[in-house]
Amino acid sequence: MSTQKTTYVLWTGIAIAIIAGVLAYVVFFNTGTPTAHVPVTVPTDAPRISMSDVQIHNSRNDCWVIVNSNVYDVTTFISEHPGGEQEIISSCGSDATAKFMGEHEHAEIDAENQLLAFFVGVVSE
Repeated sequence: MSTQKTTYVLWTGIAIAIIAGVLAYVVFFNTGTPTAHVPVTVPTDAPRISMSDVQIHNSRNDCWVIVNSNVYDVTTFISEHPGGEQEIISSCGSDATAKFMGEHEHAEIDAENQLLAFFVGVVSE
């Protein structure tokens, strides 16, 4: 086999290996792709909670937040939050929808559905 043909075969093999490696990464290891958002379903008979009741729960030791009109008691989750405690503490006792959606819009997990474990009720106006 000629040197030119050997070089061509070698570079072709390298190119195929690189493409296979990239494809393997994308298929098996890429965690940068957001998951599909599944709408949160809450019970139709969920408790109604006023905004003033939510505002009372405004500390690290008693933290309720509103996300998309649902009220969650995230007190026990504060220390576990991957983005840091302050991200939640700064929203205690308030409507955190804009902040939450802005932070989790392209998240790898469906963070809003994870909130269901902390569901308290639906905010009433």
